[in-house]
Amino acid sequence: MLDASLIYYPASVYPEWWFWLSIPAMLILHDTLFYWLHRAMHTRWLFNVTHKVHHQSVHPTAFAAYSFHPTEAIGEALIVVAILYLIPVHPVAFLIFQTISTAYNVYGHCGREFYPERTPSHWLGRWINTSTAHAIHHSTGHYNYGFYSMGWDRLMKTVAPGYK
Repeated sequence: MLDASLIYYPASVYPEWWFWLSIPAMLILHDTLFYWLHRAMHTRWLFNVTHKVHHQSVHPTAFAAYSFHPTEAIGEALIVVAILYLIPVHPVAFLIFQTISTAYNVYGHCGREFYPERTPSHWLGRWINTSTAHAIHHSTGHYNYGFYSMGWDRLMKTVAPGYK
């Protein structure tokens, strides 16, 4: 079987600047693919077979970050696989990306807010997906579908009403 992934080793295959740039590139691609998968999982057709288990955590805790149905796990794993086929990635850069991803997922479900209260109304903070924004998603079952950012939510007008 031919491996068409873009994982590279040794690090000298690409310039050092690409190693560091690949991490935010993976985060942006992940945020984009996750938003659209998450929106799809909220359709009537997919919700019961993919995402309903996750939404049983109405008031999420850090444990809810990885509490989901196996079909949702497959969808989310495919996002990670897609990244490896779309962006040249060094294994260490991928490990850094996965660490950030895991930490942000746990933060988003922890039930506590660590950002300042004014974050959603700040010119930069309004683009950050906070634990508060994701808690609104869990309590309503709608809105705020993003992972790291509110970018797609703002663009697609899926920010919860009242969330500044």
